[in-house]
Amino acid sequence: MMKNDFLIFSGGPNCRPTHYLKKYELRDKAFPLDWQICSLKDATHLYKTGFKDFFNDYKEYPERLNKTKKLRYVVDTKNHIVSMHHVSSEKALDIAVSEFVELMKKRFNDLNTAIKKQKRIIILSNHAASYQSLKCFIQNFTKLYSGKDFTLVNVHNRKNGSGRIHTKEISRNARIIEFFFHDVHKNGSDPVQNPNFWYGNEEEWDNVMHFIIDELL
Repeated sequence: MMKNDFLIFSGGPNCRPTHYLKKYELRDKAFPLDWQICSLKDATHLYKTGFKDFFNDYKEYPERLNKTKKLRYVVDTKNHIVSMHHVSSEKALDIAVSEFVELMKKRFNDLNTAIKKQKRIIILSNHAASYQSLKCFIQNFTKLYSGKDFTLVNVHNRKNGSGRIHTKEISRNARIIEFFFHDVHKNGSDPVQNPNFWYGNEEEWDNVMHFIIDELL
């Protein structure tokens, strides 16, 4: 979402950060990796290259087709991005992927423009990554967009995390805020038994969102 002097968007690696941005009305525009699975390393590559090789090489997994929504499960074999919410099964695969790629490149251009317009950038993610990997990710953003102020808020799934928060200033214009808690839905993580498993720990995520609204915006 772009408002006043800040922009907040999902940094992946899956749908959960986007879900909570939507829930708290902090997402009014779609960006390229909102509903896809990706790593910090691969996301960084895509942002650096302007998504030039995004899904140039891909593989479909027909056995994982979403028959209800008629959506394919397709993997970018070079960049290791998983798409399960965008590629239609009602069109030929090459046409559906081509349209999907065109849309995501447009969304990247929208994001690129939005970052350049704003002073403060907040990225919300839930990567199972080391502090060093998170630091490298946010430092790459400061190099790509000099003069901007970046905050990376990352949720870690820790069984005994108890909502712990760790904040570290990387530089005068970059910081990492880490939340540690057991990020599992109250009804369990089995997608068959619990269709809402992907929400994670709703109570703790609500706390994260309140922190962002009260302390960062």
